[in-house]
Amino acid sequence: MVASPQISRDRIQPCSAYFYLIEDQFPHLAIGLAEGLKALNIPVYANCNYWLLSTEPGDYLFIHDSQVNPEDCLLVILDKNWVFAQRPFPELICNRYRHHINIYLDDMDGPDASLWPPTIAHFDVILRTHCHHQTQYPSNFIPWAFGLSHRIVTEVQTIPTFDQRQYSLLFNFRVDQKELFTSYPINAVEQGFATTHTHQGERFKVQADYPVRIVTNQQFIPLIEKILPVDQKVDARHNSPSDPYHYLQWKQTGRRHYPQYYQRLKSQVACAAFAGWYIPALKKRSPYIEWWDSWRFWESLAAGCVTFHVDLDRYAVSLPVMPENWTHYIGIDMENMQDTVDRIRSEPTVLEKISQAGRQWVLEHYAPIPTALRFLKLLGFKSTEELLPFELRELNLIAFPDWLQPEAQLVQDLGNLLQRVLNYGDSHRIALLIDINKTTAEEANEILAQITFQLLMLGEIEEMEEDNAPDIIFLESLSTSQWHVLQYQLQARIALENENQDALVNAKLQHLPLF
Repeated sequence: MVASPQISRDRIQPCSAYFYLIEDQFPHLAIGLAEGLKALNIPVYANCNYWLLSTEPGDYLFIHDSQVNPEDCLLVILDKNWVFAQRPFPELICNRYRHHINIYLDDMDGPDASLWPPTIAHFDVILRTHCHHQTQYPSNFIPWAFGLSHRIVTEVQTIPTFDQRQYSLLFNFRVDQKELFTSYPINAVEQGFATTHTHQGERFKVQADYPVRIVTNQQFIPLIEKILPVDQKVDARHNSPSDPYHYLQWKQTGRRHYPQYYQRLKSQVACAAFAGWYIPALKKRSPYIEWWDSWRFWESLAAGCVTFHVDLDRYAVSLPVMPENWTHYIGIDMENMQDTVDRIRSEPTVLEKISQAGRQWVLEHYAPIPTALRFLKLLGFKSTEELLPFELRELNLIAFPDWLQPEAQLVQDLGNLLQRVLNYGDSHRIALLIDINKTTAEEANEILAQITFQLLMLGEIEEMEEDNAPDIIFLESLSTSQWHVLQYQLQARIALENENQDALVNAKLQHLPLF
C-alpha cells in the first residue's frame, strides 16, 4: 500500500476515477485500467468522450460528464500522452492541499522517464513500465506492465489446440529498436547504449549498441531454426481492415490492430517477443535489459503461443507478478543461447505445457480486471479475497451441476465430481466451487453429505482429516462484479455429464480449461 491523502476508502463502491486524456492518442495503460475499473462497477469519467468500444455512435469507454469535476473523484489519472503533447498539468494536480490521489501512467519508451524530478513530486503513484532492478527509482514509482486490454482478450478468446497449430516460430518485428528519439538527453553514457546529440527539432537521438531484436535475429535465429522453423513475414502496416469494427480499432490504435496478426498468433506454436536494449555487465554491475516491455509479449502469451523473450529474472526485469521461465515463457540467456535450443530438443513436450500455462498465467494476472484489482489493492482498497464472501485456495475449480435433472442422474454426476476431487493427490490445495442455481445451500449440502457417505461405504473414497480435505463452496447470489473477480481466480472447470448451461454461459466460463 502506498502513502496517499488521508481519505476513508474502506470499500471499492464509493470510489471513482477521472482520467485526463489527449484525443487522437492511444492510451493503452489507461484503457486496460478503465476497463477493469468499470467491470468492478467503479465509475470512470474523463475530460473528453473518448475511445469507442464499437461502431455504435457514442459507445465510449471514457465519458465526459459536465456534472462531474475531477476534484469530485478520489482518483485522478494522467498518462504520458499529456507530457508528449507538452500540456501544462491541470491545477488540481499541483494542489498541495488536494483530497484526491494523483496517479501517472508512464509507459514512455526508452531507458529513462522524462517525468523525473521535479514534476514527479505532484504524483502519489507513478506506474512505470520497463522497470528493472538496476535503477533506483523514486519512492512513488511502482513497476507496471503493458498487460492486456479487452480488445486483445476478445481477439484471442478462442484458440486452436496445440496440435492444430503450425510448428513454427513467428519472428516478424516492424521496428528493430536500434535507435530512439527522446525529448530528453540520456545523461549517463554506458556500455550498451550511446547518446548522440543529434537534434530532430527538440528531440535527441539515442542509438543502442545491442538492440535485443537485432542481436537475437543475428545469433539466436540461426540456432533455433534448426529445430523450429521461423516465420519472418511482416504484415504491411498500411493495409487497413475492411470490417468496420476492425477498421475502427486499427485507426484508434495508430495502425496497431490487425485481425490477421491475431490469427497468425493463434495459428503458430511460438512467437518471439524480444524487445529492448541489452546492457552487458560492467565492473560490479550485472547485465540487464532496458526498454524490455512490448504489446507483443502479452498478446503472444494470451494467444497461447510459446513466448520467447530474454530471461526476465536474469536480466533484472521488475513486474508486479513475475512469470516463471520455462513454465510460462521461454527466457533465453543472451550469453548462452544454445542452452535454450538444447533444452527444447531434449524436452519435446515442454512447448505444449508452456503454451497452456503461459496463457492461463497472463489472463489470471494481466487482463483488465486483475490489473484493476491490483491497482486498487496498491492504493489500500480491498484485496481480491476481501471482495469475495469466501476464501480461495491454490487450485480453484468450479462445477455447474444441473440440479433439476432426475435424481439418479444428479447423484451420478455429483458422485463423479466428488470422487475426482477427493481422490486428487493434493486435495487440500483445492477449493471446489459448486454453482447452486436452481436449489438451496441446505438441499445441496444434504445431497452431497449423503453421496459422500455412500462413497465411503463403497470404498470409492477414503476418509480424511479436515486439514487434508478440499474446501467445498456453494456459489449463490454473487454480484456481477464478484463474478468478474472470481473468473480470474479459477484454474479449471470440472465438466459434468449434465450441466446447467444457462448458469455456465451467464458466468462466461465456457472457455475455462477443463480439469
